[in-house]
Amino acid sequence: MAQLLNQAQYFKTFPDMRSCALDRVRELLTEMSKRADRQGIDLHIILIPTKFDVEPETLRPEFWQAAEILGLRKEEMGSAAVMREELARGLARNKVRVWDPHLFCAGANLLCSGARLSSE
Repeated sequence: MAQLLNQAQYFKTFPDMRSCALDRVRELLTEMSKRADRQGIDLHIILIPTKFDVEPETLRPEFWQAAEILGLRKEEMGSAAVMREELARGLARNKVRVWDPHLFCAGANLLCSGARLSSE
């Protein structure tokens, strides 16, 4: 969870870097997918949600204390989910096989449980 706090603080401090980071990751994963295709490898990118995205109510009090010390609001900590969704859309536009399990949680308890387990 320290990574989430660090990322939220970084993009709060440097908001212009958000699109730069997304563009670079999209470019790298698109290139990786093209190379895999040339080698006959069926590459699938799975974007794993954070525990904050899946079960924020189960986070320890220390997490919320650290967020408060950093002056982070819940919306700012939720930026990882927004960025993951933007990345998923960008990769799909580039014909990269991508799956974001969190997007399927609304109506599928089994997938939700899997996403929760994978985020721990």
